[in-house]
Amino acid sequence: ELATRIPDGIKTTIEQAIVDLNSSQFKLREIASRNLTDAKAYAYPYLLKAAQSDDAEVAKRASEILTKLKEEVPAEKLKFREKDVIF
Repeated sequence: ELATRIPDGIKTTIEQAIVDLNSSQFKLREIASRNLTDAKAYAYPYLLKAAQSDDAEVAKRASEILTKLKEEVPAEKLKFREKDVIF
């Protein structure tokens, strides 16, 4: 099976959104949350890490988005493979 491929543009958006979850600007945190929600399954592995953050705001927002994704996206789409698997 093939590893999960995240298009470069989406990956960049997700990575910046994760950083922005910790912004001092409320509006930027809201935009980041929306971008991560819109990225759906692509954002899932990043959100799992962010949910473990020492920063309470980041962890809270990431956890809330994860909850939404689990409700909206089928579980099999949330499986993330870092490497290709050859049988």
